[in-house]
Amino acid sequence: MNILPKALLLILCGLPLSTPAMAATLTRTTWQGQDAYRLSDGKTEAIIAPAWGRVMRYGFVGGLNVLWNAEPDPLQGNGYKNRGGAKTWPAPQSEWPLFAGDLYPPHPSWDGAPLAAKAESDHLRLTGPVWEGWGTRLTLDFDWTAVGELKITQTLEKVKGEARRISIWQNTQIAYPDAVFLPMSDRSAYHNGFYWFFGGPAPEYADAATTLSPTLLRLKPVPAKSYKVGVDAPIAALVSVKDGTAFLMRSPIQNVRFSPYPDGADGAGFPACFYNQGGGGGVYDEMELLSPLYLFRKGDRHAQTVRWSLRRLSSPDLETQAAQAEIEALLETPSPSP
Repeated sequence: MNILPKALLLILCGLPLSTPAMAATLTRTTWQGQDAYRLSDGKTEAIIAPAWGRVMRYGFVGGLNVLWNAEPDPLQGNGYKNRGGAKTWPAPQSEWPLFAGDLYPPHPSWDGAPLAAKAESDHLRLTGPVWEGWGTRLTLDFDWTAVGELKITQTLEKVKGEARRISIWQNTQIAYPDAVFLPMSDRSAYHNGFYWFFGGPAPEYADAATTLSPTLLRLKPVPAKSYKVGVDAPIAALVSVKDGTAFLMRSPIQNVRFSPYPDGADGAGFPACFYNQGGGGGVYDEMELLSPLYLFRKGDRHAQTVRWSLRRLSSPDLETQAAQAEIEALLETPSPSP
């Protein structure tokens, strides 16, 4: 549904195809009483808490945090605390009961154990414990790219145990946005181009999902209900918009013939998903990017690189064709190889 050529559209809307390289800085700070690191290129900043293994803040310098944070209250009775922010989990979640006894919460070695930090002048590496049941160790590398993107490289290494098929799953929790946009395949295996995990298409979800074009889906929060949607798109990306600011998450797409994505039909799994949390335990949405399912044998390593960026849209009115074309152009931005 591109109304203008992509390059021209980005220029007219104040969304440069690239920005001058700026020196990134890494400094020590605190977040909710925890030691943390602030990585910034002078325009945008991220705050990472190694004790929680999460990105807890992402936004323009001096601007709002696009990530949702839980209140800093004590742990629950089961010892788990969903602190919000962005974290990396194993997928598919349907296999969690094999290793943790339930679909939720995650085992403490996957989410909750502190990660060791190694800081350099403009780079941060976090290394976690061996994931119980999976026999893999997670390493997270944080860098700032020359075009103003936060680059997060998630690497899993199989260090012990029998072979496992695992997808590397970045789960990013955001406060309720005005809307979230996902790309769709015009040859999707699913009715209307996307898949309801649960929730719709019951009447109470009638306004939650709108197909704006054969390749663009708009989703809106539903405060009283929970739902989840996946897309088998040829692009691994999502955009959330709040008050005219677009938060873009994207990762390189893989050849699904050789490395299928999880949860969907054969050859039609989901590189991108959206979850609307409808109440209880906080009110937030989740933007999710997944890698293909890799077969991990001892000694194997696979990485999934995710890039985040912020853009101010030319107008906060998401009902206009111009705004929708602008967002679709963002989703179609080519993602460099890892």
